[in-house]
Amino acid sequence: MRRVLAATLITRAAVFAAGLVAIATIGHAPNMGPPPPSELAYLPARWDASWYIGVANGGYRWEGPGHHNSRLAFFPAFPMTLRAVARALRLPPREPPWLWTGVILSTAIFFLALLYLRKLAALWFGDAEADRAVLVAAAYPFALFFGQVYSEGLFLLAAVASTYHLARAQAGRAAAWGLIAGLTRPIGCLVSFVLAGAFVAARRSGKPPRAVSALIAIASPCLGTLAYSAYVRWLTGHWFTWITDQAGWGRPTVNPITLVGEIAAYVRDHGAIGYLADRPFEAINLAALVAALLFVVPIARRVNVGAALFVLLSVAAPLRVGGLASMGRYTAVLFPIYLWLGTALKGRTAAIVIGVFAVLQLLLAAMFFTDRSVY
Repeated sequence: MRRVLAATLITRAAVFAAGLVAIATIGHAPNMGPPPPSELAYLPARWDASWYIGVANGGYRWEGPGHHNSRLAFFPAFPMTLRAVARALRLPPREPPWLWTGVILSTAIFFLALLYLRKLAALWFGDAEADRAVLVAAAYPFALFFGQVYSEGLFLLAAVASTYHLARAQAGRAAAWGLIAGLTRPIGCLVSFVLAGAFVAARRSGKPPRAVSALIAIASPCLGTLAYSAYVRWLTGHWFTWITDQAGWGRPTVNPITLVGEIAAYVRDHGAIGYLADRPFEAINLAALVAALLFVVPIARRVNVGAALFVLLSVAAPLRVGGLASMGRYTAVLFPIYLWLGTALKGRTAAIVIGVFAVLQLLLAAMFFTDRSVY
């Protein structure tokens, strides 16, 4: 527990330190408006953070068809958790206290997620592999979003915890965490694939949960997503307004084949260096996508097929709706990648990869906090 806590606090502090240094040296991106009244007080106020606080503080609103009902795209589990904490603390109606409460909450959630990740990796592979999986997860370049006022940490916690408890034949706890996963992010329903893989693994080990209880647990992420969809149906008259609202965020439906062809044509005309120079943030997210796809087969072999399907579909779905936007952030919650890397990396190689990951995370943090589009 002490090692996991150290990994959490050191990496989260380093991320915010990198942000402050970047603001002081590089400065905010052009055309981002005037700077905040206090760089430190408003440091977590980046990109989606204010939207999550808006949902936590003011709930959801429906302004009718034809309007950009932005809040509906944000699933309720994290902002409602933040609301409960804020009310318990009686936070004043000012943004900085909400921001830093969200940071502390997300950091605590990330600690619990890493703790569960270590327990799951130790259960399936061993203590040494579990320690490496934790370090890989904490250092992963796009892990910068853990500890921010974002839902990534809660989703990682719910997905890993539900998998761990089902692997331990604790179907009730698995179902509770699975329900939270479905209420946290649009891809929450895909956690069912990991849970199915955990159930199969438990059966092979000779200690499976009862079949009916396991099926309920496996279905629980989809039940969470269905519950939010039912609320959206009550509010708007349509079940999946949270999907159609993505277009208002600049995430139109994309044909992946067309996207690949367009990138290939650009590289052919301008060269690889030209592509990196002209579209650096797209290239960063493309690299995260390619890496995740390359991990699918080894994850299927070393972890289980359900975990591999979870990784594959978790990048395929947002690729279809929005293209490469935020792809790196989507890969941060794909914990089977950390499980596999924890088993595949050993000795000096593990130290080098973790070190490179950590440096890249700080570089991405510098871009994130200076309002560059790495989100």
